[in-house]
Amino acid sequence: MKTYLLRARIALLLVFLAAICLVAVTTVRADSPQWTAPGPFRVASAEEIWHDAARNRDVPVLIYSPQDAPGPLPVVLFSHGLGGSYRAGEHWGRQWAGWGIVSVHMQHHGSDNEAVRNAVGTPIQRMRSAAKAEQLIARGMDVKFVVSEIARRVASGDPALAHVDPAAIGLSGHSFGAQTTLAAAGEQFEKTTITLTEPRLRAFIAFSPSALDENQLDFQFSQIKAPFLSLTGSRDQANVNRLVTPANRVLPYQHMSPGEKYLLFMDRATHMSFSGQPLSALAAAAPNAPDQSHINSVIYAVTTAFWFSYLEPNSDQGKRAAAWLTSGGPKAILNPADRWEAR
Repeated sequence: MKTYLLRARIALLLVFLAAICLVAVTTVRADSPQWTAPGPFRVASAEEIWHDAARNRDVPVLIYSPQDAPGPLPVVLFSHGLGGSYRAGEHWGRQWAGWGIVSVHMQHHGSDNEAVRNAVGTPIQRMRSAAKAEQLIARGMDVKFVVSEIARRVASGDPALAHVDPAAIGLSGHSFGAQTTLAAAGEQFEKTTITLTEPRLRAFIAFSPSALDENQLDFQFSQIKAPFLSLTGSRDQANVNRLVTPANRVLPYQHMSPGEKYLLFMDRATHMSFSGQPLSALAAAAPNAPDQSHINSVIYAVTTAFWFSYLEPNSDQGKRAAAWLTSGGPKAILNPADRWEAR
């Protein structure tokens, strides 16, 4: 009889503990989709030109700042795609700033809209002329300069960056900006001693990264060890290089050093779905057009949670975000054909 009562009590205790765990998990998961919505802070924007005296090069920046958010605040950089400007990624920058993250969007002379507009040839030829290795190097040096400039401005009491934590900086970018992000995260290049790795950056997000499957992919990406989120989709292909298929855009994620690596794959998402700018009226009205509202909503939640997880890991928000990401929480807000992976 005593044995029976003991077993019954143990069974009840296990049920009670399971219920507590279920409530805890449910709380985390229910709390997470808040990041799909705009954050609580009003967002202000400011355009500036930062000058790199060492290279005699201007780097225009557009800064999205959360107003009245208590510091110190994390900061993320955004690198535009080929032929773009610092206005690229506006949707993402405003979302992050609304949640208390300063977002600094860079413009890279030589591969921006002005460079493409002034080049010679067809539109595709003009784009390709601005996608050369020297422009990737220039972009990588822009990133290094902006990281240093943020630290300098914080130390000097710049009011625009007064509440920024210069030790909590991440980098993101779209398309050629994603290649810039990969390079800064530790991508290796054959037949060159140049390194664009920037160790002061703590986490990375690449919108539409790419690789060619004939390359030595383990060599190319295995040194990327920092937290990294890759985003792509089933129709993520650009006219500049048709050899880069949607499958190719998953390759960097698959060949990075494992640990804190994530992949968000969105069904029907096109290359411009990840630009952070409104789709053209023609693209939005096309047959089988992507559900951009759903895509944006998922990107808002996943990227915001990622930044909090790795730029504010000790805050309550960072702990909630990390629990959501690592427990597979993003899967709850995906459509059936979307995909979330971690390795």
